[in-house]
Amino acid sequence: MRSIKTILILSLSTVIVLVGFATALVYYHYASENEKAVMARFVDKESNILPGEIAGPLWKYDLDGLRLLCTERLKDNRLQSIEVVDDENRVVFHESDENRTASASITTPIMHGSETIGTLRITFDHSELFQLKKDIFTFTASILFFVAGTAILVVLLLTRWLVVNPIDQITQILNRLQDENYDWRFQESSLKEMQPIIQGLQGLSRKLRERKNKINTQTRNLEANNRTLQDEIKRRTTAEASLEASRERLQLIIDKSPIGICTAD
Repeated sequence: MRSIKTILILSLSTVIVLVGFATALVYYHYASENEKAVMARFVDKESNILPGEIAGPLWKYDLDGLRLLCTERLKDNRLQSIEVVDDENRVVFHESDENRTASASITTPIMHGSETIGTLRITFDHSELFQLKKDIFTFTASILFFVAGTAILVVLLLTRWLVVNPIDQITQILNRLQDENYDWRFQESSLKEMQPIIQGLQGLSRKLRERKNKINTQTRNLEANNRTLQDEIKRRTTAEASLEASRERLQLIIDKSPIGICTAD
């Protein structure tokens, strides 16, 4: 049979953990979506601005300027590779970091005025986003465990204060009553619902004390009557013994007398 303490701890802890887990999921989803939006804005920016910056050097066929511009751009960890192809399908620039895993590529034309002078292929690295999601998940899980642990501790303390102590108080009162200690001083309970029970036990203790006093009075009276009866029995026993001794002595006199003796009523 489970105790009230166990049921309360399990119930409240389960509810708190579920609420904390739901909150953690909402936070994780929000943080992840926010980082996705940041990455999407970066992709959109690079795919729109970088072709315009490259258009000038490519139109002039300034490969050194083009290489310098693309190399500077690749210093951003979110870019994995850049490839520039001119209008004759010749690769004029290509550089990538093979140690990173690409996750998304965008191919966009390079325009100079209204003329297409080449093609730009940008490969984006989302590994930072994945690591960030992992960090967010770890942080969220840590918060969840901390909140759950704190909540369980608070539940234990509240259960101890609001439930266990009042129940222990009633158990102690019952033990006192069982030991016939009816003079136990009753204290008010910290739990409102326990107060009527304590008041009922207080009334029961008062009635038991009155009944005990009445029984003690009757017992003393019975003991006094018993002593009187024992004294009377002792007196009568002594009188009967004396009477029996007198009868035997008289009978002995009659039996041993040399002269006839008779008695008449």
